[in-house]
Amino acid sequence: MNKEELIRESKRELKGGYPLYLEDRRLLYVMNGLLFIRKIECEGGEVQVNIDRVRVILDELANKRIRDKKEAIEIQRFLEE
Repeated sequence: MNKEELIRESKRELKGGYPLYLEDRRLLYVMNGLLFIRKIECEGGEVQVNIDRVRVILDELANKRIRDKKEAIEIQRFLEE
């Protein structure tokens, strides 16, 4: 998958009501048609986020997934040597 496909997949998950787990133990989710982000270990503490911030978050998430996949491929190649 390329970066744009990963971002579209993340948007579909959000639209479907599924939360996105981010780095730093944060959670991005939709509630009542608004986007929120919060720390997983905190009760409450939601912060509403705007679209520009969500775009940055989804871009970072896509980059991380791409890095993780590349690293997994490198590990497989190393183990097969």
